[in-house]
Amino acid sequence: MKNKLKSSVSNPEWYHVKTILPILMFTGLICLGAQIRIPTGQTPIVMTTVFIYLAGLILGRNKALIATTMYVLSGLAGLPVFSGGSGGFQHIYGPTGGYLVGFMAAAWLIGGISERFRHFSSDLVALLTGSLTIHSLGIMWMYFNFPELWISTKAIYVNYILADSLKILFVLIITPWLRKILSKEILK
Repeated sequence: MKNKLKSSVSNPEWYHVKTILPILMFTGLICLGAQIRIPTGQTPIVMTTVFIYLAGLILGRNKALIATTMYVLSGLAGLPVFSGGSGGFQHIYGPTGGYLVGFMAAAWLIGGISERFRHFSSDLVALLTGSLTIHSLGIMWMYFNFPELWISTKAIYVNYILADSLKILFVLIITPWLRKILSKEILK
């Protein structure tokens, strides 16, 4: 323990790089995921949540929350990081405002569960909790603030549930491998 502490104290730059690099990496991946669109008719399915889920499972609650918050704040500041290359403060007041808040809450919840328990069943519980959080906040925001949009969207919501189930399955499959690779290179 003393050697580890002495090492980080004697080389503070390395400590900061190992702390900041994973956060920046996942912020970039979340931004990239928002640009990957699968057309499903009226509203495309984007891969943002895949990287939010991975951030929570791999980074833990605080770093995942920071990475996701950096994504949301970048978009609100006007950078074209939201789905379709959009950005701007109006998004927080628009139909997707609840989802943006849900992204941050989900990253924190998934990360918190992941920090306590690191096995398949707890990862599944964490991802289901995160997905439920995102969809609950998104739906409530849309229902109360944009009821006419919610009426037209609820008919295709089955597509989102199916897509999210597939995303969760994908994340569950690749997480053990990513944890192993990243723990050797970046996280430890």
